[in-house]
Amino acid sequence: MHEASWLLTMRFNVLLATACLYLLTASSCASSPSPRSADKPLSPPGTPPMTGSTVPAAATPAAPATAMPVVVPLTPPTPPPGTVYVDATWAQQRLDKAEAVAIDVRTQAHYAAGHLSGARLLNLPAWQGPAQETVRSALIKAGICGGTVILYGEAGRGTELARTFLLLEEAGLSDVHVLRGGFAAWQRERLPVEKNVPAVKPCTWAAPAREAMASRALVMESFGKRGVELLDVRDQGWVGSDYIAPPRFSAGHIPSALPFDVTHFGDVASGEVDPEQIRAAVATLGPRDKDPVSIHSTFLLYGEGQEDPRAVEGYLLVRAAGLKAQVFAGGWKEWSAEGASPVVRIVEAAEVVRLMEAARAPDSVPSTRAMLVDLREPWDFRLAYLPGAQGQALRLLKKSFDEFIQQHWPQVERRTAPLIFYCYGRSCVRTREAAVLAGRRGFHNILWFREGVDGWRREGLPLLSLPRDHGTP
Repeated sequence: MHEASWLLTMRFNVLLATACLYLLTASSCASSPSPRSADKPLSPPGTPPMTGSTVPAAATPAAPATAMPVVVPLTPPTPPPGTVYVDATWAQQRLDKAEAVAIDVRTQAHYAAGHLSGARLLNLPAWQGPAQETVRSALIKAGICGGTVILYGEAGRGTELARTFLLLEEAGLSDVHVLRGGFAAWQRERLPVEKNVPAVKPCTWAAPAREAMASRALVMESFGKRGVELLDVRDQGWVGSDYIAPPRFSAGHIPSALPFDVTHFGDVASGEVDPEQIRAAVATLGPRDKDPVSIHSTFLLYGEGQEDPRAVEGYLLVRAAGLKAQVFAGGWKEWSAEGASPVVRIVEAAEVVRLMEAARAPDSVPSTRAMLVDLREPWDFRLAYLPGAQGQALRLLKKSFDEFIQQHWPQVERRTAPLIFYCYGRSCVRTREAAVLAGRRGFHNILWFREGVDGWRREGLPLLSLPRDHGTP
């Protein structure tokens, strides 16, 4: 929407200038004297010319000077703050005035065949962990140490475009744009193309570093933290209003993460994306009716691993929507390696039954027995609860988590024993908050029975209840 506004402003300015030029031409024609009127007034026909007359001729008042309207040279309006994608006209005017530098992320052959004026070919090191210093060295060599940068690529190289965008922001550049439609859009506008390699001078880096990429330690510190939202981008092809849990997300995710399908919002290479659609989708992620996602948060994206392109493409999409973002490059592979981090799995009723039967077996080991926690209010727990469950409303669990665990499972091994949470049903957000709480308290094997009591009933499984005179659990 913001991009459309400044494009509309530029077109209006062009029409206004055209109208001014038209009025200026018309005014000049009306006020210019004809050849006859420029001479002395003619005598009536047949009147002899006046000679030797002592009567002075009446003074002819001078015609007032015509005011010349001032035509202000047109300049492309500056995109609103946070605008990422720009059109070819804006890019050309910035490049012509040396107010921006273009970076070409295509292949060497395509660059040699023709590129934007003064464009630098930039192929950064492989994705596997280029440090800020490595990226900065490449930029310094290309003569880019700050200012406005315009990236462009071609169809099929959206990942390379998004990756370069991420690395430039990570290095510290704060005004990076992407040419909508890439080099093909430039050619469609019949804008000038050159083949020579520009002469550049190395520069001195002055831009401060930015944290566009997050480490595992930062993710560990950030999950569940207010103002940070983790987006799991591994699954694609699913979108649903009922918070459909996609397969990879269900099999395991970082506590507090929400699934986010980046392929649903357009092609990053072409730039055919709708920032407002992305913002609206982010704000309605997950079962959060009473606690919606704030678009003022920092969105921390992760994929399967360093080779997964969806994380960097998602970063570009989120930034194009004007939102703050980071990427956990190591992704799920680094997080889940060797059981060193808390993991949340979504389980079905059948697995809950199996785990609880194993926990009741005479030969079960107390330290590894499954634990089942009902997060609903005490009065609901008394009426109906799953066999083997202990009830503790979330509001109470937040105040006495360790005491509750010690009371019911004093010998538990927190890194291995399954801790199962359930609530009313799939729309209940308490399980998500409880999983964050458990992860913070050292539990690594956290299970979320998402269907809750409602789903248990639908399966026809037995529920227990407490007698009326039983105290509140």
